[in-house]
Amino acid sequence: MLAWWSRGHMTSKPSSAPRVAVLDAGGQYVDLVQKAIERQGISADILPLQTPRTELEANYAAIVISGSPASSHTQTAPRPDPSIWDSPLPILGICYGMQSMAVFHGGRVAKNAIREDGRTVTTVDTTHPIFKGNKKDFTALFTHGDFVVTLPKGFTAIGQHRLSDGSVAYSAIAQEHGGNKIGVQFHPEVFDDTPEGYQLFQNFLYDIAGMTADPAFQETRLEQIITSKRAAIAEQVGDRSVIAFVSGGVDSSVAATLAAAIIPAERFHAFYIDNGFMRDEDDLVIDALRAVGIPVEKVDAIKQFEQATATIDGQKIGPLMLTTDPEAKRKLIGKTFIDIQNDILASLKLSEALLLQGTNAADRIESGHSKGGSHTETIKTHHNQVAEVQELKARGLLIEPLDDLFKDEIRALGHELGLPAELVERHPFPGPGMAIRIITAAENRAKLPTIPAEAAIQKFLAKQKFDTKLPVTAEVLPIRSVGVGGDERSHISVVAINSADLQATDMAKLAHDIPAHFRGEVNRVIYALGGEHGQAGSLAKRTVTKTLLTADVRAQLRLADRIVFETMRSHNVLTNINQMPVVLLPLSFSKRGDRSIVLRPVTTNTFMTVQAMLPGRDLPEAFFNEINQRILTEVPGISQVFLDLTNKPPGTTEGE
Repeated sequence: MLAWWSRGHMTSKPSSAPRVAVLDAGGQYVDLVQKAIERQGISADILPLQTPRTELEANYAAIVISGSPASSHTQTAPRPDPSIWDSPLPILGICYGMQSMAVFHGGRVAKNAIREDGRTVTTVDTTHPIFKGNKKDFTALFTHGDFVVTLPKGFTAIGQHRLSDGSVAYSAIAQEHGGNKIGVQFHPEVFDDTPEGYQLFQNFLYDIAGMTADPAFQETRLEQIITSKRAAIAEQVGDRSVIAFVSGGVDSSVAATLAAAIIPAERFHAFYIDNGFMRDEDDLVIDALRAVGIPVEKVDAIKQFEQATATIDGQKIGPLMLTTDPEAKRKLIGKTFIDIQNDILASLKLSEALLLQGTNAADRIESGHSKGGSHTETIKTHHNQVAEVQELKARGLLIEPLDDLFKDEIRALGHELGLPAELVERHPFPGPGMAIRIITAAENRAKLPTIPAEAAIQKFLAKQKFDTKLPVTAEVLPIRSVGVGGDERSHISVVAINSADLQATDMAKLAHDIPAHFRGEVNRVIYALGGEHGQAGSLAKRTVTKTLLTADVRAQLRLADRIVFETMRSHNVLTNINQMPVVLLPLSFSKRGDRSIVLRPVTTNTFMTVQAMLPGRDLPEAFFNEINQRILTEVPGISQVFLDLTNKPPGTTEGE
């Protein structure tokens, strides 16, 4: 999506223009709030939640309060300066911001038995100025477990909808008698999931806050962003050398292209690290990077990664090849990249050099690093944000020119820089590669314990109505998945659905309702495509297969991944899908020793949220059927192929 970039990205912030204060309560989407405001041609600053009223009134024309992983009704909940509620400045509270507003004014917020994570249709009062020009019923992103259950004094409900259990939830509140304190439980800043959010911000900024767009701000061009990024790199680097790690992905390619143009060749050293977890495309990637003027050298570090160890919090972990904990895997990989940088320094006879990384905003946010200084929950530690990397940052030896930009913005920069489409539009592949797409298991297990939630989920399914008349069964798998919801991390169970004829509408409903009704127990729902597909109880015949990050296991996943990409190309859907992780599970549903594959095609602009792509709705059924059949027949030792039905939230893009 490049539409708004054609009008220029709002990063040059004139000091004389009215600005909006975005108070950071620790939410995952606070950067998106800032960008949503800037898309209206108005400057915004991310500030600590407790910023004093005097500072806000002296420098800003409006306030937005972000979401948070905290519960607003607890004694330890972070709160803004209480005097801001008496300020004449208009305030928009989003999610936690709405709940904090309600609690301060005497309303009641409570945890509900059912969560909301994902897109929901809500009904709003379009006579209120905040919803001027919006549809009466529109789809919005909700991700929360706490709800406003009693309206605060002096406020009225201007939005509500029914949850899947039939109860009514408030989606928006506002001060009575034309007051300018407004709260929305959904996330208008996530335009991918709340398309009406653009109009809502326009209403808040222009009509309620009385602000106007700065023409010079709106006319800022991509060229100016490139100029400012390069100036910042040049200032930080000075006369020192730079080591750049490039993978061929758009992030590292854009970062390297920005830097290579301004740093003399004898001081710019780019390396492609073969860690053994990449696809079989090393030569293609290196040739593509060299073709755009980045002189890349390949480093064979497979053995170094396999044997990587570390001491974290006083405990030795590793070697990586035998490690099963997902956070430990990420930290080992991140540390090993820094070890390799040190090896390169020694080989170049350099005492010091800066490390250039393509860290994007999502990497930084999900790793728990907030621009506003608030506590942001660590969803998963990205390999480029581990402790060793943070140490380099503290010493001024880390260059991350893209850490305030999301994937769609970085792609736009790549096009502006003249990078070829095969680099700019390439599907993202995580730095840890297949290491986080192989769900590991330390040993074989044939006797698996009964998971208590399984019977309850079966009862829940029995009460549902489906388009198919064939049986629909569910199994709670003996693995855990990383998820996100309400700005918090989860690491809980996966539910597998089995039915011979389940339609996309039912798939989407189950993927939404099961995690909502079984909060704290399930964050991901997958659907069986192959194996003993549709046979009642077939998924119950499961065993765990010892699965570590060994060469044979990597080869098994690499072959499945290649089949998926070949099929995307042959069905001409490669550009319809923003990313399609292929995940290996240590589970067999037939003979012992086999494993399974999970497919996860998604669409997104920012990767802060994703929408799962389903057969018959988003992609042809024939596409999934071909992948299923090819993997089952061409990849030895695969007993089942699944499709991940889960949006983000509640499931992260990657399984680990």
